[in-house]
Amino acid sequence: MTEKGSIHRLRLKLCILTLCASSCGGGTEQQTSFAPETGVLRVLDTNPRWLTDDSGKAKYFTGPTGQFTLNPNATVSTVQDLWSDDVSGVNDYATAFDTVVANGHNFVRLWRWETSAWGTPAQFASNTHWRLPTSQMPWTLVSTRIDSTTGTDVPVGVYDLASFNQSYFDRLRAVVMSAVNKGLTPSVMLFEGNENQAQIVLGFAHPMLAGNNTNGVSCDENSDAHCEETHTLADATITAYQDAYVRKVIDTLNDIDGYIYEIVNETGFDTVSWQNHVAALITQYESEGGRQRHPVWMSHWGTASRQPHSNDYLFDNDHVQIIAPAGRDYETDPPHNLANERVNVVFHDTDHGGNGNGVVTIDWPWKSLTRGISPLYLDCPYIYCRREPDSDRPLIRRAMAQTLTYAQKLNLKAMTIETGRAIIDSGYGLYEVCAEYLMYMPTDGSHSINLSSCQSDRSFAVEFFEPLTGTTTTGEPVSGGAVYSWNPPGPNPMVVHLKAK
Repeated sequence: MTEKGSIHRLRLKLCILTLCASSCGGGTEQQTSFAPETGVLRVLDTNPRWLTDDSGKAKYFTGPTGQFTLNPNATVSTVQDLWSDDVSGVNDYATAFDTVVANGHNFVRLWRWETSAWGTPAQFASNTHWRLPTSQMPWTLVSTRIDSTTGTDVPVGVYDLASFNQSYFDRLRAVVMSAVNKGLTPSVMLFEGNENQAQIVLGFAHPMLAGNNTNGVSCDENSDAHCEETHTLADATITAYQDAYVRKVIDTLNDIDGYIYEIVNETGFDTVSWQNHVAALITQYESEGGRQRHPVWMSHWGTASRQPHSNDYLFDNDHVQIIAPAGRDYETDPPHNLANERVNVVFHDTDHGGNGNGVVTIDWPWKSLTRGISPLYLDCPYIYCRREPDSDRPLIRRAMAQTLTYAQKLNLKAMTIETGRAIIDSGYGLYEVCAEYLMYMPTDGSHSINLSSCQSDRSFAVEFFEPLTGTTTTGEPVSGGAVYSWNPPGPNPMVVHLKAK
């Protein structure tokens, strides 16, 4: 640890964090409690489905993956203020993070937008396009220009890409610290691709587009009015500016323990080499000068029109530690996380379900946990991002919290997943042989746990939990040497937990 890092760490432990209005847009917050300093997150060697820290415990994550409503925003996830009408949106991070904690979750995804104004022609015509302050970009704002190509006068920033906007990085640090100090694990998104890649979205406000910077940089080589080229290695000058920005983010945050880097959200098919370059840069730069190492997360492309044919490029990628694969089955019948690939920690982000969007139910968090996957939910009530009926969202949110409660009381680091039905015949279960078993029963009927390999004098406490009602009951103890079946009354899903006495 460098001397500078030690000073920052001391401040984390001793000072009262103040989020000032100038950097976070949400007034002043006094934070009087701090998350324990437990070391940086890394893959758990003995059970690489999960991350861990100096506590040695397995870390299962669940929480909101993205939602962009205005203040007060229960699941605000943008580092920059963002709005889509003629009223400026100001993010209330204190309320947002308090709400995530109150929902019983432990993760929040922090987005970063690359352009200051984007949307469809219809959105610009109705003045409902997405926008954020031109002053909230990572680079120094030199001036602004008015762009009228959409038929609407839109302020566009002109930036010096060789000079950083320190207030942006101060704001980023304050937001990450606020989340961590409330006991949340934030992911820090370095780049965002949707407003660059989607052809229906007008992309004239990107800082690396010609006319929007003083450095002579132009990201639109194919003249399609988008800057998808920034997520390739085609222009060495652009890559150099991006690399400098990544290093600046690392220097801003590195002494903070409990966060994750996400390379990019919803980018294009041809970006693997560029993403690997960013991941390698993070690894290399954090290995220097006594810096700490933080996990790196790579997601699949995103929207259905850009789904890859296979997730192999994720599972076979040794540049990252966390992946978020594609596929409808991750919402309905998640693949088993076998933890025998190069990448073992798996997140599922329901924003990227493709054809699976809209099928998430209360089963999804329980099925994810018992298959070794951390579930992240797009909890959005608005038509542009709604996936499930509004009546289902609180139930899904509650089920996520329930799984976190169980994950924290299990000896998760010692448990494997049921990959067939030999031990836990519902097909959804975690177990440590003859020590602890968790079975999820998604449907009515009889399901069993096989204790035949355990000594007959080994006794197990039995607990039943009903996710829909939140009811916990105690069952009759069972002993090793036999197979035990349960068929709880009623049609509701059920959880069975066995713990050796």
